[in-house]
Formats: sequence, structure tokens, C-alpha cells
Amino acid sequence: MSSPESSNKVSEVDVEILIMGLKDVYDKKTKKTNEGLEYRLENSEVTVVIRASDEITSVRAYTQRCAEAAIRTHDTIGRGS
Repeated sequence: MSSPESSNKVSEVDVEILIMGLKDVYDKKTKKTNEGLEYRLENSEVTVVIRASDEITSVRAYTQRCAEAAIRTHDTIGRGS
């Protein structure tokens, strides 16, 4: 019979994440809509490659405006606000 300590042990998984095509600055495209202006990033696609020592069952990805840009654009949405 195994001890409770060994049955609750979580194994470590090695993960490597590679993000390709990431830019320091992105150009913004503006479009007029009935609600006002809509802003989109131009040519903003990146490739993410993830390798792990165990099976990957799900991936969550988030983006965030850097702090300096958020201050300059008065961005109050998201983390840190």
C-alpha cells in the first residue's frame, strides 16, 4: 500500500514556449462604425509553438498592452487598472 504522501505527489512537467513573429510595435488601423471608432492592430498574427514532456490537454493565451502604452492611451481595461 502506498503512503498518502506519495499518492498526492504532483509530477513536474517541462514546458517550452516559443513565440515567433512578435513585434515591439504594431501599426493600428482605424475604422468608423455607427458606434464610433474601432481600432485594430495591423499584421498582428504570431505563431506559438508549445512543447511539453507530458500531454498538453489545453492552452490559454492572453494579450496585454504594455504599461507605458496603457498610460499613453488612457487604457483602463484589463489587468493593472
